[in-house]
Amino acid sequence: MKLFILASITLLLSVQAFASVKSSSSSTVKTVITYSQHGGRDVVFKISNSEISCADGYWLKKPAPGFEANLSVLLSAYHSKSPVIARGHDDQIWKGSTGKYCLLYSIELI
Repeated sequence: MKLFILASITLLLSVQAFASVKSSSSSTVKTVITYSQHGGRDVVFKISNSEISCADGYWLKKPAPGFEANLSVLLSAYHSKSPVIARGHDDQIWKGSTGKYCLLYSIELI
């Protein structure tokens, strides 16, 4: 019984942790903006078909794990005009704008 309760609580917490991740449809990268001093050298980008919760785009923060890999995929998609699917945390909105930029969770080059 204790194992069942522990498993149930773990499952509930896991579902809530990913509940804020929203996925775009297939899109192209329209704009990439980098900041040398704002935030932690943030990168902001806009795509052609943003998910409504992330209507203005997505942002990356420099100290985040995977920053370089995500930025590399982002720039590759931008220059080649290849489609991507962006996923972002809609509960972590960028403070550098009044717009709705979600913290990037992943970017998939398709």
